[in-house]
Amino acid sequence: MRTVHTGGHTPGHQMVYVDSPQGLAIITGDDAYIADLNVGAQVPSGYWVDLADTMAGLRRIAADSQGIVLPMHDRSVYERYPQGVG
Repeated sequence: MRTVHTGGHTPGHQMVYVDSPQGLAIITGDDAYIADLNVGAQVPSGYWVDLADTMAGLRRIAADSQGIVLPMHDRSVYERYPQGVG
């Protein structure tokens, strides 16, 4: 497990990278609220202090993830991983 500073949403924003049996999982914090919209379509959330850092964070999630993206406010996480990621 490691944290990655992204800034963007807030100056000190971080994401958490966790190695799981299914691959690398990224807990996005508030850089991405909804995986399909924010990461898939690269549309930033409605609140950020630095758009360039926010977009860099979204690109990083898309590039680094092995398909396991865990936004903090996305209901579909429960549908995608009903047994959790572990």
